[in-house]
Amino acid sequence: MPPATDVESTPQIFASQVAAHCPTDQRSSRNPPIAAFPPEILETIFTFLTLHDMEYMYGSSPETAVRAASQACQHWRQAALACPHLWGAVIDYNKHHPRWIRELQARSRDAPLDIRATLFPSKPAMVQALIQVLERIHTCRSLRLGIPAVSLLQSVLPSIQRPAQDLEIFHLYMTGSTSRKLPEMLFDGSAPRLREIAIRGSAIDLRAPILQH
Repeated sequence: MPPATDVESTPQIFASQVAAHCPTDQRSSRNPPIAAFPPEILETIFTFLTLHDMEYMYGSSPETAVRAASQACQHWRQAALACPHLWGAVIDYNKHHPRWIRELQARSRDAPLDIRATLFPSKPAMVQALIQVLERIHTCRSLRLGIPAVSLLQSVLPSIQRPAQDLEIFHLYMTGSTSRKLPEMLFDGSAPRLREIAIRGSAIDLRAPILQH
């Protein structure tokens, strides 16, 4: 396991490494070396920070790492905001405040979303925020839901009965004591890219259209 690193200081680490290889006159310029990184390199750095093993490796969540990098300087912030996929990849639906979820969703624009969430009856605001995000289910790349109550399943059923053209992965885990049969027209029968499906605690008709491609 790599040694613990403060991900908040990642931008400063990159800056110091670049500065060490710059001519002295450039180091003293009003434009610091950190601002000289081309957008393509910055996007690679930012994308690395979205990996979900960042928290295991460095003790900081992807969202914290990306947000810290975007605050390194104005150039980095503009570059980060120009990469919608970064923000859709770092939303933590179980930890983030609903207002921050909506802000990250807005920053992600039409980029593919990877949604992983467990719904809780005690957190209605979070459930509502997720339902709002699911209005963009046509841009979801993966959807993994843990649902402990049939009443909560009822709240998301309208969303998962709409076409999901980009959906590749769908997991649904019902953890309550009551099972429910899912509607046959899941995703309106239109999820052409779906390649992985896992359902526990619920039933689905094996003749459902989404299982036929």
